[in-house]
Amino acid sequence: KNNKLNLPGRLNFEYRLIDMQGRMLLSGKNENFLSIGSINIGTYILELKDLNNGQKIYKKIIVF
Repeated sequence: KNNKLNLPGRLNFEYRLIDMQGRMLLSGKNENFLSIGSINIGTYILELKDLNNGQKIYKKIIVF
């Protein structure tokens, strides 16, 4: 299992990793990678929010 998820660099953003029940598992801002070594196998939603304009992007993340 890959323990890191690369995030966009040099942007002003915050992130949240949310499970399929809506629970927030991880959050942070302006990091180059997200450490997912402690996350169980499953499907998650990664929310990225641009702090300059408020735009949000959602990505489905599958950990296996």
